[in-house]
Amino acid sequence: MGNSVKSLKKLIDECSDTNRHEWTDEARTILEAVRRTSRPTKWKVKHTIAEAILKKITIPSIVDSGWNLRATQADNSSPGVVLERDGMLARVEIVLLQPATAKFRRIYRGQHSESAYALEMQKRQIQTKATKAIAFGEANESAKGDYPSERSYSFSDFDILAVNTHAVTRQWPDFRYTLSALLRQHPGHQSLIKTVQLVSLRPNDVWTDDLGVCLERFSELSQER
Repeated sequence: MGNSVKSLKKLIDECSDTNRHEWTDEARTILEAVRRTSRPTKWKVKHTIAEAILKKITIPSIVDSGWNLRATQADNSSPGVVLERDGMLARVEIVLLQPATAKFRRIYRGQHSESAYALEMQKRQIQTKATKAIAFGEANESAKGDYPSERSYSFSDFDILAVNTHAVTRQWPDFRYTLSALLRQHPGHQSLIKTVQLVSLRPNDVWTDDLGVCLERFSELSQER
């Protein structure tokens, strides 16, 4: 333990003032998010931290692009994130890569391959009819497919998906962003998003690690419609 403490102190002493300031901001944001979490569960605390990081650190870093957090959500009390620029609204849904389901995959694009992780995204609902039936084994195979709208997101639910990758990178400020329009479609329902998506950690034509870039893609797509 003593050696670990000495190593940590040495690392802190070697840090620049900029790094220390960044760590302080991040630590304060995390602690405040935990304090605000009512009836905390492990998932809820993590989601609250990710949302707080996005609102307090990521979004302020792109204000020069003209996008701002909508005033009604600036107090961090409303679920979800809505950004606004010149009357245009961008709804951002925040999800987490989960250690249990974020399985490593490899995507092949011609002769090239990319590293990706499986993201399981479902609406968080409290004991819906569907989840009760499936959890207690009361639904047969055909019945399990009768409730996709209760568990799957619709393409109209949000505009941008922000995936926090802390489970993989161990850094809370790390997100990957994409447009809802670019997500894979549910095989049986064209208006719904497939439950499992593949998230590329390396930026490409679908995923980016820059919220500003994703917002510009959203603006371009909106202008085309």
